[in-house]
Amino acid sequence: MAAASGAARSGSALAEGAQEITAAWARYAEEVMRHTSEASQALLRAQTFNEMLEVQARLLGDNIQSFLDQSTRIAEAASRMATPTITNVNITLA
Repeated sequence: MAAASGAARSGSALAEGAQEITAAWARYAEEVMRHTSEASQALLRAQTFNEMLEVQARLLGDNIQSFLDQSTRIAEAASRMATPTITNVNITLA
């Protein structure tokens, strides 16, 4: 019975983690689309080559920051997904 309960908790943790990871990737995609749209508008307003370079640099920086932010969330979710599984395996084997 303890093994079944542990398996249910493990399955729930995996499902929650998968949802969190999916949400993080969706947020990242939304942020990249928003940054790209904003950069496109800024490029249309740019009057010099240097302004164009600044827009491109800002776009790159914003997208890298978004990637790092969401990667952190994904790593945290993956860690939580793995932790209950390892704990349950130890309980089941003991």
